[in-house]
Amino acid sequence: MDILIKSLLALHIAAGSVAFLAAPVAMYARKGGKWHRRAGQAFLWGMAVALTVVVPLSILRPNPFLFFVALFSGYLVYSGYRALYRKRPDRGMGPTSMDKAVAALSAAVGLGMIGWALTGPRINGLDVAPMLVAFGIIGGGFGARDLAVFLRPFDPARDRMRWFFDHLTRMLAGSIATYTAVAVVNLTMAPTLMRWLLPTAIGGTGIAWVTAKYKRRFAGGAKPSDVATIKIGAATEN
Repeated sequence: MDILIKSLLALHIAAGSVAFLAAPVAMYARKGGKWHRRAGQAFLWGMAVALTVVVPLSILRPNPFLFFVALFSGYLVYSGYRALYRKRPDRGMGPTSMDKAVAALSAAVGLGMIGWALTGPRINGLDVAPMLVAFGIIGGGFGARDLAVFLRPFDPARDRMRWFFDHLTRMLAGSIATYTAVAVVNLTMAPTLMRWLLPTAIGGTGIAWVTAKYKRRFAGGAKPSDVATIKIGAATEN
């Protein structure tokens, strides 16, 4: 059993390292370009393997907190990836039954995390309630919001660029989950609660800034076809 746990942990670390390194490449590469696509795929599969491995690990070494966090992080990456396939719901690119089911599951998991937080759970002496509430609100909120969007009629004026912002915010949020894991494991000199929540606070602010930036761009007349020329960060926008 010990060998199995060590093997799963090694696989988790290896896959997580791929996602950790691929994330900034995808962020700064030209959107729609070769490096953005390749880094995005590497990030996607790295996260998929790392988070899948967490499930048996959290069972073999019982840790429901890690199990919930894996589900939360998994929905961020899944929904960000699936957004690329829902660019034009009016042309048959709408949400699938799987999309709706996974969104509903994410909403339920978020409620479960918040409900568990009310019991004052502690893991290794640490009060994890604040983290459960924060992650529950974020993950459950995304799931509930997605489900509401999936169930209403498509409105071109309102929903034209929704896929872009869903992809952007979810992939960035998934990256935050990766960096949070690295901080929790390696920055042991910092307070535990800070290691868990500070990346979310900083990353959430960055997501809000980037989202506002592109909303202004699209409001100024940019078309969906212009997205491929957009770069995140200090790079010039063509």
